[in-house]
Amino acid sequence: MTAEEAQTQTALQEAQHRIQTLEADAQKVSEDLRRARDRLALIGGTARRLPDPLPTRLNVGCGYDIRPSFLNVDNGDWHSPDLVADITDLPMLPSGHFEEIVAQDVLEHIARSKQVSALREWGRLLAPDGVLKVRVPSLTDMAALAALPDWQSEEKQSYLINMVYGTQAYPGDYHLCGYTPWTITPHAREAGLIISGASLKDTWLYDLTFRRAADFDRFSDEEYVQWAYFTELHRLPDPSGTAYWVAQLGLEKTRAQVLEEMRGCAEHTIG
Repeated sequence: MTAEEAQTQTALQEAQHRIQTLEADAQKVSEDLRRARDRLALIGGTARRLPDPLPTRLNVGCGYDIRPSFLNVDNGDWHSPDLVADITDLPMLPSGHFEEIVAQDVLEHIARSKQVSALREWGRLLAPDGVLKVRVPSLTDMAALAALPDWQSEEKQSYLINMVYGTQAYPGDYHLCGYTPWTITPHAREAGLIISGASLKDTWLYDLTFRRAADFDRFSDEEYVQWAYFTELHRLPDPSGTAYWVAQLGLEKTRAQVLEEMRGCAEHTIG
């Protein structure tokens, strides 16, 4: 073997050794990443490893409402969610990842002192143009029900008490907060969120859609009108009114002009 051949063979052996070392390092890094992810999945009492790939839809406070294609998260393991954790603090989940987050019949069970921080945490998880769908009790509409003639019975009023305060039949089923447009709007604002949709379900529940405040300029005309009704006029949008104001925006009126007209109509109605 010539000196040149020997040098070549040595270089090949060194290259092979380097490749083996890199492969071993890559395997170790992969294992370290897996272990780190497992450790993160234990933050807050997580019962299971996070799925891979991570879904882009999240269901917080899921209870028995386990949804396919969602990451279902709850405080306890009673209904076998995908993740058991404090739903108001989810550091194991990546920021800006979820296109849709659902929190139905959840926020009212969280202490008033943690309302904003919970909304802020869910907002952290929202992807750009993602939506947060929240269902909460409407204090205004529950009060209105109490005065209706056909609700003047022991049975109906007892049911109403359950609506207001929760059944209190088991730990966690206590309502700690009620909502009006005047109360939920500043909570959202402080959390960096803005309401893009609002409707009433079953005569006493707000179905609200939130988006990141940074997405406001990308609202559709209908989202803008819904926002104006709930945030500026402090009431639920009605279908005919929404259709009218959306049509006004289609007549080359600016959003600021339409908002001023909506405010004027509201003042005339109140007067």
